[in-house]
Amino acid sequence: MALVVGYFASAGETEIRALPQFLQKISPNVLWKRCFPAKEKPAPKFRGYISPKSTERGTTGHNLVRKIKERLQKMQTFQDEYDIFLVIDDTDCQNPQEKDKEFKQIFDRFLIRRWIGLWALPEIESWFIADPENSFHKVSELKQKYVPFINKMRNLYSFSSPEDFNNLLRNKNGCHEKLSDIIRKIFETLGVYYKKGKHSVTLLKNVEPDNIARNCPVFRERLSRLREEIQC
Repeated sequence: MALVVGYFASAGETEIRALPQFLQKISPNVLWKRCFPAKEKPAPKFRGYISPKSTERGTTGHNLVRKIKERLQKMQTFQDEYDIFLVIDDTDCQNPQEKDKEFKQIFDRFLIRRWIGLWALPEIESWFIADPENSFHKVSELKQKYVPFINKMRNLYSFSSPEDFNNLLRNKNGCHEKLSDIIRKIFETLGVYYKKGKHSVTLLKNVEPDNIARNCPVFRERLSRLREEIQC
Protein backbone atom coordinates (compact mmCIF):
# COMPACT_ATOMS: atom_id res chain seq x y z
CA MET A 1 0.00 0.00 0.00
CA ALA A 2 1.37 3.41 -1.01
CA LEU A 3 2.50 5.85 1.64
CA VAL A 4 0.16 8.87 1.83
CA VAL A 5 1.55 12.41 2.04
CA GLY A 6 -0.93 15.19 2.76
CA TYR A 7 0.32 18.49 1.46
CA PHE A 8 -0.59 22.11 2.11
CA ALA A 9 0.41 24.85 -0.31
CA SER A 10 -0.41 28.44 -1.14
CA ALA A 11 -3.52 28.85 -3.28
CA GLY A 12 -1.87 30.38 -6.32
CA GLU A 13 -2.52 29.08 -9.81
CA THR A 14 1.12 27.98 -10.15
CA GLU A 15 1.06 25.76 -7.08
CA ILE A 16 -2.39 24.33 -7.72
CA ARG A 17 -1.88 23.45 -11.36
CA ALA A 18 1.77 22.40 -11.35
CA LEU A 19 2.61 20.97 -7.91
CA PRO A 20 1.08 17.52 -8.58
CA GLN A 21 3.53 16.96 -11.45
CA PHE A 22 6.42 18.40 -9.43
CA LEU A 23 5.72 16.14 -6.45
CA GLN A 24 5.50 13.08 -8.69
CA LYS A 25 9.09 13.79 -9.71
CA ILE A 26 10.13 13.66 -6.05
CA SER A 27 8.53 10.23 -5.74
CA PRO A 28 6.10 8.55 -8.15
CA ASN A 29 5.45 5.79 -5.60
CA VAL A 30 3.79 8.05 -3.04
CA LEU A 31 0.13 9.07 -2.94
CA TRP A 32 0.20 12.88 -2.76
CA LYS A 33 -3.10 14.20 -1.38
CA ARG A 34 -3.81 17.93 -1.39
CA CYS A 35 -5.19 19.05 1.98
CA PHE A 36 -5.21 22.77 1.18
CA PRO A 37 -6.45 24.58 -0.81
CA ALA A 38 -9.74 22.73 -1.13
CA LYS A 39 -11.29 22.29 -4.55
CA GLU A 40 -14.52 23.75 -5.80
CA LYS A 41 -17.08 21.02 -6.39
CA PRO A 42 -17.12 20.49 -10.17
CA ALA A 43 -20.25 20.43 -12.27
CA PRO A 44 -21.58 16.96 -13.24
CA LYS A 45 -19.42 15.23 -15.88
CA PHE A 46 -16.84 18.04 -15.69
CA ARG A 47 -13.42 16.75 -16.77
CA GLY A 48 -11.31 19.92 -16.80
CA TYR A 49 -9.17 21.83 -14.31
CA ILE A 50 -10.79 22.20 -10.87
CA SER A 51 -9.99 25.57 -9.32
CA PRO A 52 -9.62 26.24 -5.59
CA LYS A 53 -12.45 27.77 -3.63
CA SER A 54 -12.70 31.48 -4.36
CA THR A 55 -12.20 32.31 -0.66
CA GLU A 56 -8.84 30.48 -0.68
CA ARG A 57 -7.22 31.80 -3.86
CA GLY A 58 -3.93 33.56 -3.27
CA THR A 59 -3.61 32.33 0.32
CA THR A 60 0.02 32.34 1.46
CA GLY A 61 2.23 33.35 4.40
CA HIS A 62 0.39 34.08 7.66
CA ASN A 63 -2.97 33.47 6.01
CA LEU A 64 -1.78 30.01 5.04
CA VAL A 65 -0.85 29.37 8.68
CA ARG A 66 -4.38 30.25 9.75
CA LYS A 67 -5.95 28.10 7.03
CA ILE A 68 -3.83 25.09 7.96
CA LYS A 69 -4.95 25.41 11.58
CA GLU A 70 -8.56 25.41 10.44
CA ARG A 71 -8.06 22.46 8.10
CA LEU A 72 -6.22 20.32 10.68
CA GLN A 73 -9.03 20.99 13.15
CA LYS A 74 -11.52 19.56 10.65
CA MET A 75 -9.23 16.66 9.78
CA GLN A 76 -8.73 15.33 13.31
CA THR A 77 -11.12 12.40 12.88
CA PHE A 78 -9.31 11.10 9.79
CA GLN A 79 -5.80 12.43 10.45
CA ASP A 80 -4.45 8.88 10.72
CA GLU A 81 -5.10 8.38 7.00
CA TYR A 82 -1.89 10.36 6.35
CA ASP A 83 1.61 9.07 6.98
CA ILE A 84 3.31 12.47 6.80
CA PHE A 85 2.39 16.08 6.10
CA LEU A 86 4.21 18.50 3.81
CA VAL A 87 3.93 22.30 3.74
CA ILE A 88 5.09 24.11 0.59
CA ASP A 89 5.34 27.89 0.73
CA ASP A 90 7.45 30.92 -0.18
CA THR A 91 9.50 32.38 2.66
CA ASP A 92 9.02 35.94 1.32
CA CYS A 93 12.43 36.79 2.86
CA GLN A 94 11.51 35.31 6.23
CA ASN A 95 14.19 33.17 7.88
CA PRO A 96 13.35 29.51 7.10
CA GLN A 97 13.98 28.55 10.73
CA GLU A 98 11.34 31.08 11.78
CA LYS A 99 8.86 29.45 9.41
CA ASP A 100 9.76 26.05 10.87
CA LYS A 101 9.03 27.33 14.37
CA GLU A 102 5.73 28.88 13.30
CA PHE A 103 4.45 25.69 11.68
CA LYS A 104 5.86 23.39 14.38
CA GLN A 105 3.59 25.09 16.90
CA ILE A 106 0.61 24.22 14.72
CA PHE A 107 1.51 20.58 14.17
CA ASP A 108 2.48 20.11 17.84
CA ARG A 109 -0.97 21.35 18.81
CA PHE A 110 -2.50 18.46 16.85
CA LEU A 111 0.14 15.95 18.06
CA ILE A 112 1.59 15.59 14.56
CA ARG A 113 5.28 14.72 14.62
CA ARG A 114 5.93 13.77 10.99
CA TRP A 115 5.87 16.89 8.87
CA ILE A 116 8.33 18.81 6.71
CA GLY A 117 8.38 22.38 5.41
CA LEU A 118 9.57 22.62 1.81
CA TRP A 119 10.33 26.33 1.57
CA ALA A 120 11.05 28.35 -1.56
CA LEU A 121 13.55 31.09 -0.66
CA PRO A 122 12.27 33.76 -1.18
CA GLU A 123 9.78 32.67 -3.87
CA ILE A 124 9.18 29.65 -6.05
CA GLU A 125 10.93 31.55 -8.86
CA SER A 126 14.26 30.70 -7.22
CA TRP A 127 13.63 27.10 -8.29
CA PHE A 128 13.28 28.22 -11.91
CA ILE A 129 16.60 30.09 -11.74
CA ALA A 130 18.22 27.00 -10.22
CA ASP A 131 17.23 24.86 -13.22
CA PRO A 132 17.17 27.25 -16.21
CA GLU A 133 17.70 24.53 -18.83
CA ASN A 134 14.41 22.91 -17.87
CA SER A 135 12.51 26.08 -17.01
CA PHE A 136 13.22 29.15 -19.16
CA HIS A 137 14.90 27.17 -21.95
CA LYS A 138 11.77 25.05 -22.51
CA VAL A 139 9.39 28.00 -22.98
CA SER A 140 9.58 29.10 -26.61
CA GLU A 141 9.30 32.87 -26.05
CA LEU A 142 11.89 32.78 -23.21
CA LYS A 143 14.31 30.27 -24.73
CA GLN A 144 16.39 32.67 -26.85
CA LYS A 145 17.06 35.04 -23.96
CA TYR A 146 17.55 32.76 -20.98
CA VAL A 147 21.38 32.89 -21.09
CA PRO A 148 21.58 36.72 -21.22
CA PHE A 149 18.82 36.74 -18.58
CA ILE A 150 20.90 34.66 -16.15
CA ASN A 151 24.03 36.72 -16.93
CA LYS A 152 22.16 39.95 -16.28
CA MET A 153 20.84 38.58 -12.99
CA ARG A 154 24.40 37.81 -11.91
CA ASN A 155 25.63 41.25 -12.97
CA LEU A 156 22.92 43.00 -10.97
CA TYR A 157 22.99 40.72 -7.91
CA SER A 158 25.91 38.86 -6.38
CA PHE A 159 24.59 35.40 -5.59
CA SER A 160 26.07 31.91 -5.49
CA SER A 161 22.67 30.29 -5.03
CA PRO A 162 19.20 31.54 -6.05
CA GLU A 163 18.26 31.16 -2.39
CA ASP A 164 20.62 34.08 -1.61
CA PHE A 165 17.82 36.40 -2.75
CA ASN A 166 16.11 35.63 0.55
CA ASN A 167 18.77 37.83 2.23
CA LEU A 168 19.53 40.18 -0.68
CA LEU A 169 15.91 41.37 -0.89
CA ARG A 170 15.10 41.37 2.83
CA ASN A 171 13.94 44.37 4.81
CA LYS A 172 12.18 44.61 8.16
CA ASN A 173 8.78 43.95 6.59
CA GLY A 174 9.82 41.02 4.40
CA CYS A 175 11.05 41.51 0.83
CA HIS A 176 11.58 45.06 -0.45
CA GLU A 177 11.08 43.69 -3.97
CA LYS A 178 9.61 40.44 -5.25
CA LEU A 179 11.90 38.08 -7.11
CA SER A 180 9.13 37.48 -9.64
CA ASP A 181 9.07 41.23 -10.40
CA ILE A 182 12.85 41.29 -10.86
CA ILE A 183 12.58 38.43 -13.36
CA ARG A 184 9.83 40.24 -15.24
CA LYS A 185 11.80 43.50 -15.40
CA ILE A 186 15.00 41.85 -16.62
CA PHE A 187 13.17 39.98 -19.36
CA GLU A 188 11.54 43.28 -20.37
CA THR A 189 14.99 44.87 -20.83
CA LEU A 190 15.74 41.98 -23.19
CA GLY A 191 12.58 42.61 -25.17
CA VAL A 192 10.71 39.59 -23.81
CA TYR A 193 7.24 39.61 -22.26
CA TYR A 194 7.21 37.60 -19.02
CA LYS A 195 4.12 37.20 -16.88
CA LYS A 196 4.07 35.10 -13.72
CA GLY A 197 0.52 33.87 -14.24
CA LYS A 198 1.19 32.91 -17.83
CA HIS A 199 4.60 31.24 -17.56
CA SER A 200 5.13 29.94 -14.03
CA VAL A 201 2.77 26.96 -14.29
CA THR A 202 4.80 25.60 -17.22
CA LEU A 203 8.10 26.46 -15.52
CA LEU A 204 7.21 24.56 -12.33
CA LYS A 205 5.99 21.55 -14.29
CA ASN A 206 9.29 21.43 -16.17
CA VAL A 207 11.90 21.86 -13.41
CA GLU A 208 13.61 18.84 -11.87
CA PRO A 209 13.81 18.64 -8.05
CA ASP A 210 17.31 17.14 -8.15
CA ASN A 211 18.61 20.00 -10.31
CA ILE A 212 17.12 22.54 -7.90
CA ALA A 213 18.76 20.70 -5.00
CA ARG A 214 22.20 21.07 -6.60
CA ASN A 215 21.89 24.87 -6.52
CA CYS A 216 19.68 25.50 -3.47
CA PRO A 217 21.13 24.25 -0.13
CA VAL A 218 17.97 24.71 1.96
CA PHE A 219 15.84 22.97 -0.66
CA ARG A 220 18.44 20.18 -0.87
CA GLU A 221 18.32 19.54 2.88
CA ARG A 222 14.49 19.50 2.94
CA LEU A 223 14.25 17.29 -0.14
CA SER A 224 16.69 14.82 1.43
CA ARG A 225 14.67 14.71 4.66
CA LEU A 226 11.42 14.26 2.75
CA ARG A 227 12.79 11.35 0.72
CA GLU A 228 14.17 9.71 3.86
CA GLU A 229 10.74 9.98 5.50
CA ILE A 230 8.79 8.57 2.56
CA GLN A 231 11.21 5.65 2.21
CA CYS A 232 10.77 4.56 5.83
